Amino acid sequence: MRRVLLIPASARPVDPGLASLSMDAQVWENGYPLVVGKARHGLLQDFWRHYYGESAAMFVAADQLLELHNDIMAAIPACVGEMPVLRFLNDLGRMCLQAHGDGSGLQVIGD
Repeated sequence: MRRVLLIPASARPVDPGLASLSMDAQVWENGYPLVVGKARHGLLQDFWRHYYGESAAMFVAADQLLELHNDIMAAIPACVGEMPVLRFLNDLGRMCLQAHGDGSGLQVIGD
């Protein structure tokens, strides 16, 4: 399982009660050829490239969130036939906008 945590500036990834979004392996596998195998989608491809362990971990700072959101919006048309992938991307896009509005970042953890 991979998780994306919304991290306010004063919080740490281990703090309880942080907003989170889970990504199961099936979503990652089904989305991989749609996201990584297609046209360059910058931070989204970096995010999608690895699923397990430390290589899957990354931090998206507040000043990168709109770039990630734009990458997500560019990838969505290719994912229309994969509803679980599309739902995940929509949820991740909303999380990017929420974090940006709060001045927070996103911490990705590969459990």
